[in-house]
Amino acid sequence: MKPLLFYILITTGMVSHCFAQSVSEESEFKASLSFIPDYTFEGRSLDGWHMLGQADWRAQDGELTGTAKPGATGGWLVLDRAYQDVGFRTLFKCTGGSETGILFRMEKTETGMKGVLISIKDEVLPYRVTLDAQGKEVEREQLRGAGGIWYRIAPPPDNENKETARRDNRIPPRPTSTVDLPIERPNTDLRSGEWNQIEVFMDANVIRAFLNDGSEIGGAVDGEEGIDGFGPIALLVSGSGE
Repeated sequence: MKPLLFYILITTGMVSHCFAQSVSEESEFKASLSFIPDYTFEGRSLDGWHMLGQADWRAQDGELTGTAKPGATGGWLVLDRAYQDVGFRTLFKCTGGSETGILFRMEKTETGMKGVLISIKDEVLPYRVTLDAQGKEVEREQLRGAGGIWYRIAPPPDNENKETARRDNRIPPRPTSTVDLPIERPNTDLRSGEWNQIEVFMDANVIRAFLNDGSEIGGAVDGEEGIDGFGPIALLVSGSGE
């Protein structure tokens, strides 16, 4: 099956708001797009999406805006279409210490929903999450490392050393050279208050994220979700403030 490639421009005020940047502003962000998308969201309306949880969302003037309700744990903007393997790219801006994220393969369960989340807070990490029927998060488990970009299917976990297997989801960066170079190495860190880019690829039982064209942040999805997981994409907003 050919993975579907998504291109969606979103800005996130990390404290409580998610905003989308219009396509016309794309030239202002210099990070590269590594694939040609099959679908581009331009943020003109919320047609094709629905809200879940304790947050309000709207689309206006090329922006997606999500605001968590006061005292709530946050909420989701859920795409009405479901996918299995997908490439997803967005721009976002963080203006606080709260959390945003992208949920893949959002599937219904007997008590609510489950999915694979790329969380963006102080850092970017992959999780398996469980939600109740109202969209409130019930459980979160960080995914073990996937073994690097050369794997399409992550190997089984080392059951004798689970802690080591889960310890690091990030491929170590190359050592910094001590030689004076004509150009500086680009900053790929999460930049609070500035525009950031993230690309995420959910493929087979591996999820891979690349923040600001940096190194891979990956995780292996064990169990049936990694074999036949299938469901909508959802955007997260949580926290308070602006």
